[in-house]
Amino acid sequence: MVEFRAGKENLVADVLSRQEDTTEKGTLWAISTPIVNWADQLKDRYKTDPEIQAIMQQLDQETIGSLKYHFRGGILYYKQRVYISQSSPIKTTILNYIHDSPSSGHTGFERTLKRAMRDFFWVGMKSDIQTYIKQCEVCQRAKRENTKPSGLLQPLPIPIRPWSSISMDFIEGLPKSNQYSVIMVVVDRFTKYAHFILVSHPYSATKIANLFSQNVMKLHGLPYNIVSDRDPTFTSNFWGELF
Repeated sequence: MVEFRAGKENLVADVLSRQEDTTEKGTLWAISTPIVNWADQLKDRYKTDPEIQAIMQQLDQETIGSLKYHFRGGILYYKQRVYISQSSPIKTTILNYIHDSPSSGHTGFERTLKRAMRDFFWVGMKSDIQTYIKQCEVCQRAKRENTKPSGLLQPLPIPIRPWSSISMDFIEGLPKSNQYSVIMVVVDRFTKYAHFILVSHPYSATKIANLFSQNVMKLHGLPYNIVSDRDPTFTSNFWGELF
């Protein structure tokens, strides 16, 4: 007999209500666990590392916050993470494990940094991880973009008349001349005729719209379309309301 049951009541049966399958039995043959072999090297280096010795002296003299630094099992911790000195060669071993091991799979910067910060701390961790990943041979040879392919370039249609289609962009970073340091370039795509308009920093969508009206629109009228990048000036609400 088929009985209708509403979706909110059609739940998966819990473990205790399932019948035990006695036909096949799984067998556990072995359990593999990673062996940490750098802990002893880390402890031995404490004796000769001046950075660690300085922290230990401050802990003994109680001149440094004991809530941040503490010893456990002979290893120095900083905020519950293993503290590694800047000159310690153990950093390379740690980065090799969290980035190059088969379980890590040569992850990118953000994921590698997150894994490292979970258990370890040293000064300059971000820059060291960035440098390590940039110098990784496997990443340089095998990494590729995970985004969807952009496809082939689509050429713009040919304008039907002069000043029906224009392009706009800014040339910035120029030395100041009479308080102007930016040039707004407006080019007619049909005749390649261009207007070069002086602009001073900072500029807003309202200011650019006024300059466009005074230098381009009053001479050539309103264009059919404008080609530009995704500059906030061109994507603002005011610019849209102007047209």
